[in-house]
Amino acid sequence: MWEELKKDTTTKSTLFLSDAEDELASMKCRRSTDVKTHLAELTAHFNLMVRHKENLIEMGLLISDTHFNAMIMASLPVSYHPMKQMISAAERTTKTPMSLTDLIAFFTEEAWNWYLEDQQASQAKSVPYVHKLKQKKSKGCKEGKSGKKCGNCGKDGHTKPNCYQKGGGK
Repeated sequence: MWEELKKDTTTKSTLFLSDAEDELASMKCRRSTDVKTHLAELTAHFNLMVRHKENLIEMGLLISDTHFNAMIMASLPVSYHPMKQMISAAERTTKTPMSLTDLIAFFTEEAWNWYLEDQQASQAKSVPYVHKLKQKKSKGCKEGKSGKKCGNCGKDGHTKPNCYQKGGGK
């Protein structure tokens, strides 16, 4: 019974294999607005495509590395077009296709770089706000710490003639 089950799952008609290959070729990875989510979805997408390819090979369909690489590149969102052009140019120059592992690593690394850039940008946006808070806290004391105490506001670092608070000299 096991042999029959194995035969049923691994021996398929040409029409079935053709449809399964078309399904693999039509897989698409969408570009999520959240970069971290996109990185996770991209990784899952690549894993699913590789699993489909391996299943097709077990069923007797041979898919060349060049053809599968083209399927992977076609499945990526428009935002990856510049990278796809770089890979195509490099392959034309070297006349050898990029390995599947290198191709997936290249696109995953690019998504990771986008994620890091997004993290840095969000951190940079919060820095000016913190700087403004620090400026508000130090308002009223325009001189450095000099051991002087203001008789007007009671703060250290200045005297009443140099105080910016109400009642001070400035």
